[in-house]
Amino acid sequence: MRSVISGPVIVSGNTNPAQSNDGDVGPTLVFQGQGLLDPRQVSTVDAAPGSLIYGFYNNEVVSLVDATPVASAAANIFTISASTVVPAGGTLAPATLTAPNATNAISPNVPVVAFGASRQPSNVVTAPVTLDFGFLFNATTASGSAVLTLNAATDNKYFYPGQWLCIPGGGTSITQPWIGQVISVSGVSVTLTTKSGNTISGAARVGTLDTFGVGAWPWIKAGCIAILDPTQAVTRSIRVVSNSVSDTGFAVVLRGYDLYGVPMTESIPVTANSTAYGKKAWKHLVSWSLTHVGGATTVGTLTLGTSDVYGLPLRSDFFEYLTEYYNGAFVATNGGSNPLWVVADSTNPATQTTGDIRGTVQVGAAGPGASTAAAPDGTKRLALFLSVPAYNAINSTNLNSATLTGVAQNAS
Repeated sequence: MRSVISGPVIVSGNTNPAQSNDGDVGPTLVFQGQGLLDPRQVSTVDAAPGSLIYGFYNNEVVSLVDATPVASAAANIFTISASTVVPAGGTLAPATLTAPNATNAISPNVPVVAFGASRQPSNVVTAPVTLDFGFLFNATTASGSAVLTLNAATDNKYFYPGQWLCIPGGGTSITQPWIGQVISVSGVSVTLTTKSGNTISGAARVGTLDTFGVGAWPWIKAGCIAILDPTQAVTRSIRVVSNSVSDTGFAVVLRGYDLYGVPMTESIPVTANSTAYGKKAWKHLVSWSLTHVGGATTVGTLTLGTSDVYGLPLRSDFFEYLTEYYNGAFVATNGGSNPLWVVADSTNPATQTTGDIRGTVQVGAAGPGASTAAAPDGTKRLALFLSVPAYNAINSTNLNSATLTGVAQNAS
């Protein structure tokens, strides 16, 4: 049922507890966007129900990514050893990835709850590998301390009392997370409800868990509203490096989750004695497998690492609707010396080898496309904004959101 008011509408929120005790105040969310009324056809505003009211769509500009991604690496995830046997059936049974030590690129044993599942401990899946977790990677703490020390006081804008934090590598070992709730924030000091079990020298990352402290949660809580946090929205594609000319016909199959916790699967064909790049952008990796028609045994090693290809949190169909800033400059053209944008793959249903369902941006040479942009190194900021086309927003509903969030991930 439509509602018509003459306006103006003023939304006045207040979070000062001395003036307001409404804990739900926060940003306003609208369904399918907003528009500008066509003044030539205002007579239909008060017409009978069912008559059309005309207007012009005001494209929603969404902040997608705001981060300084760390450098990629060819072998920072996992190594599949030589002499690995793929049985005659053609598929090696999936094996859980080994959690590495926490670094500024890889976070081990981050708790994940699949998208749509209730956020309770019984639904947690521990991801051995999470890429570019959280919003910060230069904080420190001493073993046994409840205080997280920030690199600069300006970083405290990311923290607030009651916030649940996950700090990979700060638990009982370098492979376990330190999980706690923020008590207070002052200057460079963030005090948690729990104590670190391991010294962090600044390499590990800091990210948020949901409001129950259960699983990774790339959202910002604002009253009763949760907004995607662009500082935690970095996802990457994977590279597979072969060191033997004899390793032909193999494919590495990865399983895990995307940014939102949606299960996904990708098969990356191996390029013998060279590097192959995946097409899908990952957040959490859980297991690996190897396939080869008829079965075979690897001669050399296959190393899994990160690339310079980053995923987009919303579906991107046209380069012109994407606004990019990288390393202090506006990106005016696609590819070449600039980052390389790749359109969302709308193949439906998605397969293990189709492209990313929302699109990607390659920043640097470590990817399948041609981009000579300076590679990320933890200091170069990548800021991505999407002007959502009218048809993408209006055709997206709770029954089918493919035009906004992409077709369903392949999770076979």
